[in-house]
Amino acid sequence: MNKPLDAKTALITGASYEVGAACALKLAQDGANIALAYDADKDQVEQLAAEIIREGVDVKLFELSIGESASCKGVVDAAIELFGGVDIFINAQTAFLSKPLLETTEQEIDYILQNNLTGTFYLCRALARYMMKKRWGRIINIIGFAAFLGAAGETVFSASLGGVAALTKTLARELGSRNITVNAVSLGLTDTKLIKRVDNLLIDDYLNCAIVKRLGAPSEAADIARCLALPTSEYITGQVVHVNGGLYI
Repeated sequence: MNKPLDAKTALITGASYEVGAACALKLAQDGANIALAYDADKDQVEQLAAEIIREGVDVKLFELSIGESASCKGVVDAAIELFGGVDIFINAQTAFLSKPLLETTEQEIDYILQNNLTGTFYLCRALARYMMKKRWGRIINIIGFAAFLGAAGETVFSASLGGVAALTKTLARELGSRNITVNAVSLGLTDTKLIKRVDNLLIDDYLNCAIVKRLGAPSEAADIARCLALPTSEYITGQVVHVNGGLYI
């Protein structure tokens, strides 16, 4: 039986983190071959690859330094060569910093912006060149609610995600005539390793403001990313889909 993403290839960053891994599994179940880009925990990514292989699709691993232009281009070029192309890009890698602006060093500012914003530029640029020639593509950026609600003590982190949201909307206009959609999925408090670095009192404050008073699951974020990746989602572009339990409306 045909699957909706048969003969497609998806490049997914952040493969060693829960949301990226969940996205990879969802798309593999829909028939896509998977290029897993990671920056840490190779053993964990290899375990994910073994799960993906059981879905009957091909999978390759690529080590990525997302803040470096040469590394981003190298991974994109290698994935295109090995798979014969990349049709879908899900950027699920995010560096986190919780620190007031006045206590943040220049090195920390550079690190967060390079990993969250500049690296996204590099990857989107490299993939857009290929997708424009093919005249088809799906670009999906995974960001967080801090880009819109603001989070005290997370000034640089929030700004970096806000930049990705703006990039998403602008790139959708630039690439739309080539049948390339560009969207973002903005997550609320999600049950990942990252959440353990957030103060419990702050988590409780956010959950009290939400309509659905629990943490989100990585699979719920992946469900939305999967929808945006489908060929049938061609009328959805330049959008940010908020998956946050009604944290803000």
